[in-house]
Amino acid sequence: YRLGCEPRTVCSMLVLSKLPLSEATLEDSSFGPQRVARFSVQPPGMTSLPVLAMHLVKPWYPEMNARDEAIADRQLAEVSSGRGPFLVIGDFNAAPWSRRLLQAERSQDLRHAAWPVATWPTWAGDFGIPIDHILLGGPRVSLRSLTHWGENLGSNHLGLLARIDLPAP
Repeated sequence: YRLGCEPRTVCSMLVLSKLPLSEATLEDSSFGPQRVARFSVQPPGMTSLPVLAMHLVKPWYPEMNARDEAIADRQLAEVSSGRGPFLVIGDFNAAPWSRRLLQAERSQDLRHAAWPVATWPTWAGDFGIPIDHILLGGPRVSLRSLTHWGENLGSNHLGLLARIDLPAP
């Protein structure tokens, strides 16, 4: 299942899932079209899991960055209001120790991998910078494993492949 990046188009975000995407929406950001996505997935035997996917502008563009952070804050508040587990994924153009990530984690009680995975630039492999993230929110959700993939997909970022433990309904 996919969301974004229709064939033969220039795009800035692609979501691939082994599970069907329900209630999927795409929203523009200050930097371009379809850079914020919301959807839910329902793993077999589990409750529906809301997911917020974002491709944020680089933080050194202050005016666009402020607009992107306002969009992100609004979307985070909405997705976290359900009180259950949720995920926030995407290209944050920021490392886990950056103000952007630390502020989001503190304000929404998000958690990232204990050992973040380098995703940019692709050619640097494990010596790159972790600027793409999977953040966990809500109760009883944990990250079992996280690795990068997609070295030959034509992007300058590596994708993230995660195994996530969710609570039973």
